[in-house]
This record gives sequence, C-alpha cells and structure tokens, in this order.
Amino acid sequence: MKKKEEEKKPPVCPRLVIPRGSLRATAARLLAECGHRLGRWHPGDADTLVDFEVTETRIARNDAGIGGLLALLGEYGLVGVVRPGTDVVDFFES
Repeated sequence: MKKKEEEKKPPVCPRLVIPRGSLRATAARLLAECGHRLGRWHPGDADTLVDFEVTETRIARNDAGIGGLLALLGEYGLVGVVRPGTDVVDFFES
C-alpha cells in the first residue's frame, strides 16, 4: 500500500479573482496566492512600464496551480515564464 501519495492534495490557488483595475498588481497578488513572486514585468520598453486595466471582475476556478494562473493571465495578452529553479515569474507581452 502506498503512503499518503494517493491522497489528493488540495489545489494551490483554487480560486482566482481578477478585479477591476491594474492587471500588474493583480498578477502580483495572484502569484503570491499560488506560492510564487512577480519578477520582471517586460510589457513596455526601457523607459515605460505598461500596465493593463481590467474593466470587469472575473472569478475562475483553478485546479492546475501556477500553470492555471499563467494560462488565465495569457488570456489578457501576457506570457508568464517561471525562472528555472525559482518561484519567480517574469512576464512578457504575447
């Protein structure tokens, strides 16, 4: 009999709430809820930080942890990349 490996662990960050307002601030909060940290935010250029305004609140169920969060943020035109061996996520425009 296998040890507790067969028991399902609850998903990390099972409920993702994206409120109206700054997508960058929301991404940082959601990453923390999923056990990660916001790294570099590459939308824009060297002189300008580009943020995106969310106009409608969205709530999503998530059973895929950080992968589910990154997929959801991808719907807003972002590509999140987890730095190898860390909990840091860098974002780029898609």
